Amino acid sequence: MSPGDIAIMAFIAFVSAGMTAVSSRQFSDLRREISELRAEMREEFRAIRGEFRSDLASVRADLTQVALAVGVNRPKASGS
Repeated sequence: MSPGDIAIMAFIAFVSAGMTAVSSRQFSDLRREISELRAEMREEFRAIRGEFRSDLASVRADLTQVALAVGVNRPKASGS
């Protein structure tokens, strides 16, 4: 091998190492960002779930009050 070939190979190795370092850092940054977004989404879903449960309980209470107001009775079991 000539000194020129060795210089080219050294340059290629240097550039490859640099690209690997940059790619690795970018990958780590992306993982961190995705992790943060997932945590935010979990919190938002928890809040939405809590609101939904609260609204559902309110609707159930309203329906119970309506049923009691109109005198709805449970159907009697037939079996005699």
